[in-house]
Amino acid sequence: MLDFLKETSWYTGDLSLVRKVAIAVGDELQEMRANYAGAIAERGEGAVEQRLVERWRSDLSPMRDTSKVAHGELGGLQLEVLRIVRGIFPSVSQYSEPTGAAPAASAGAQAAGAGAPAPASAPAASSDYAIPQPKRGGAGKKAAALALVALVCMAGAVLVLEPDLLAGLLNAGAPHGPDTVPPTITGLYPSNGSTSTGLSGVSVSYYDDRGVNLSTVRMRIDGSWVALTTLTVTSAGCAPPPSYGTHTAYVFLQDTSGNSAEANWTFTTSSLLQSAVDAMLEQLNAERRAAGLAEVQLVGPIASSYRTEDMAANGYFNHYDLSGYLPTYYYTLLGGQYAMEENIGYLYTPSLAPGKIPNYSASLVSDMVHDDAASAWGHRDSLLDPTNNLVDISASWTGSRLFVALHMIKSWVDWSKPPTLEGGTFSCSGNLTMGGSTLDSVYIYRSVPSEHDNMTYSDTLEILRGEGGYSVGDLIAGVIPYPYYYEGIWEIRPSEWSIDGTSFSIAFKFNATEGPAIYTVMAYATNTLGVAHPYDPERFTDIVPVMEYSILVG
Repeated sequence: MLDFLKETSWYTGDLSLVRKVAIAVGDELQEMRANYAGAIAERGEGAVEQRLVERWRSDLSPMRDTSKVAHGELGGLQLEVLRIVRGIFPSVSQYSEPTGAAPAASAGAQAAGAGAPAPASAPAASSDYAIPQPKRGGAGKKAAALALVALVCMAGAVLVLEPDLLAGLLNAGAPHGPDTVPPTITGLYPSNGSTSTGLSGVSVSYYDDRGVNLSTVRMRIDGSWVALTTLTVTSAGCAPPPSYGTHTAYVFLQDTSGNSAEANWTFTTSSLLQSAVDAMLEQLNAERRAAGLAEVQLVGPIASSYRTEDMAANGYFNHYDLSGYLPTYYYTLLGGQYAMEENIGYLYTPSLAPGKIPNYSASLVSDMVHDDAASAWGHRDSLLDPTNNLVDISASWTGSRLFVALHMIKSWVDWSKPPTLEGGTFSCSGNLTMGGSTLDSVYIYRSVPSEHDNMTYSDTLEILRGEGGYSVGDLIAGVIPYPYYYEGIWEIRPSEWSIDGTSFSIAFKFNATEGPAIYTVMAYATNTLGVAHPYDPERFTDIVPVMEYSILVG
């Protein structure tokens, strides 16, 4: 397994590493349980999991310090696999931030505000975000189907364990002699001294080479012992404090030998985020009402909070992150099911007064509508697009920087089966809620992260800057049943293609024959709203994107 990882460029980033190890751990557990259930029951599930954690950390240590892997994706895993992967990578949270140094701010810099160029993530008039729309033609073009893959297959044999080897897994390399080393507390959330908004919980991660005695794990918030909402061999958590303000937290635990560890820390929860979100939503809908458009409804947060937190933590302002990943990748990763357009704004001032954050945030939204010439009016066109009916809004800030994100969403499908990739097959089915609309087309786009990870420091804005906009990449293929074809791109013949009025159901094999990249599946439907864009009447006149699903193939 390790040879396979090394031979196939196994480490292209923390996300790729965690994903591949999670797949391998799942396969390993499945094989062990299928063949050695009795031996596992005799030794105990917890002991097996702990030894797997120790073995993986040891085997990976010559290539990567697993305690420093901070960016992973742990959603959708079986509970036992999740426990093991969290033990291998104790610093990974649900979706944590990539590493990157934030540039130092100059105290003498001029205050600056900016709504960064953010053309919509769908066919738009803006020249830096034009998506070609191929036309159908008759038979006779390329007949070869594009064989597609969505995930890198873990070639190489699954580990097969004989009974004595299972015992070896549990015992080989286990520490001997008296245990005098206490557990290591590897992470605290929220971190010590931090200010958090929209807090989902308080948690701690830990590690011990001989195992933690879970019955000893206790947490205290503001002087009172609290009930644990999560408890695993590598982490524990409780509900967030019920009120805003500064809080103290304490955790205590022991290992199986009685050695104890404890930690005290403080953090602050703030209501400022909700005030900023409310101010931005009010400003956005006021602009839409003034343009004669329907208001949008607030949802989420889905990916907007991750995006602003990542920019604030890593000192950059760009649609692509430090790894060159586009925002739709995170939208899909964090549960998005429709078509989304990212709009981001940034303000720098040497001393950011917290009380002004809601007003500053609303001003950035106003600038996106009324002062957006530098962005070719891409923000305005997205925010005032009549085909957008939902919005995911968030803001993050430091002592001198404010970041906002408005993810405009086109929610026009009632999913009976949301977009899913299973066993190399992409599928989805649902009913279009735009009256009289029908599914029109499905395209595949490809974005190469290494082409979008170059940023330079802006002395004016005191921030790393990259490209002015973003796109889902190059159009490489279209999904369409025989005998139709697309001109200039590959045809993918679906295994299922059913369109009956507003209802549809599609499925097709997905293989990344173009090489490592982020691949995005986009579905378009006919636009039957009958409402023209107030500034760009040609925008989505005929068809409108209703779904985009981005997949990272490492």
